[in-house]
Amino acid sequence: LPDEFVLNFNKALLWGINHLEDSIKEAENLQISETELLSYLQNDISYPLTDQKKKGMELYLKYLKLL
Repeated sequence: LPDEFVLNFNKALLWGINHLEDSIKEAENLQISETELLSYLQNDISYPLTDQKKKGMELYLKYLKLL
């Protein structure tokens, strides 16, 4: 992945992680409670962009180009 993409991704990710509650308050038409959503975002998602995740994104983008 291009360095610029990784940099922008990490900036957006950091902002999102630091503003979970603000983001939830802005959400509309939630299918679960705000409490459940916050728990999901805090406990069930692995946020760091690891090498394995980068490889997965690269594979996804490769397949996307074939469509």
